[in-house]
Amino acid sequence: MTSFASIPHARAAARADTDRPAEAAQHAIEALAARGISAHIEEDNHNSWLAVGRGADTDPHALLCLYRGNDDHTAVLRVPDPDRDDWYAATVVNGVELQLMIRPAAQLGDCVEAIAAWLADTRPDPRNLLN
Repeated sequence: MTSFASIPHARAAARADTDRPAEAAQHAIEALAARGISAHIEEDNHNSWLAVGRGADTDPHALLCLYRGNDDHTAVLRVPDPDRDDWYAATVVNGVELQLMIRPAAQLGDCVEAIAAWLADTRPDPRNLLN
């Protein structure tokens, strides 16, 4: 797993302009790290998300990203828009993605808690966490 401290481009962006709002990845990685959870950025075809736990190349893992309801594009490498963006948290088990929850951009903590619960030893079935 890669921690925020080892993501050079994210740290450089965070330091580049102190007046510039932080990207979603920085917010999420810091919130996950506060719970002892590491994450790293994955990118494909202009989409970006965080792979959480064991990582996207292994199974099972969780993912976390921002999306806008009217757009199929996911992102963590941009500043969240609190009026238009939602956090999407999901698990991937046996190659099947199951939604944990969707929350407004200001409610990142709910998604972090759902991922933390899933990563705990009990690993609840994601379908039981849907609200």
